[in-house]
Amino acid sequence: MTTDEVLQAVKEAGFGINHAEASAILFTRFAALVAAAEREACAKVCDELLSTDADWDSHHWNQATQRCAFVIRARSTP
Repeated sequence: MTTDEVLQAVKEAGFGINHAEASAILFTRFAALVAAAEREACAKVCDELLSTDADWDSHHWNQATQRCAFVIRARSTP
């Protein structure tokens, strides 16, 4: 999220405008930490979907779930 998006969310959450503007950097960092935790939680769901079967379909399923986890985690890289 951009700083402007974070400030808008902070204002919508009910924080005062002066407080939000004074704390924009802290709110931006907080939003980044929340987003990172959510990305990792989503990637872990993909990791948990791996199949232990040794058949052809499972191989492709596992490739797909691993790629999904990778792409989700890669979103944290600018």
